[in-house]
Amino acid sequence: MALADVMTRFTQVLSYLAMFLAIFNLPAMLLGDSDISLLALLLLYLAPTIGSLLQLALSRTREYDADLEGAELTGDPRGLASALDKLERYQGHFWRT
Repeated sequence: MALADVMTRFTQVLSYLAMFLAIFNLPAMLLGDSDISLLALLLLYLAPTIGSLLQLALSRTREYDADLEGAELTGDPRGLASALDKLERYQGHFWRT
């Protein structure tokens, strides 16, 4: 997860730098003197969002793997699901009040 976080932040910094340079070259792009494609600019704009979504997907996958290993360790998947449901209910009430 730490590596995914570092890669997401690195992508975000590079994307912002590239977008700044693209804005700096905006007059050249409008006059047709620049060879920057609009698809590349769109990808640079969406890269931080895509990186964050991939990081969230990795987190969700790790959570599912942890639940699976917990169910295998205890040998009682229904008991584990019941305990997780109970924790969810208590936590929900705690944050709502």
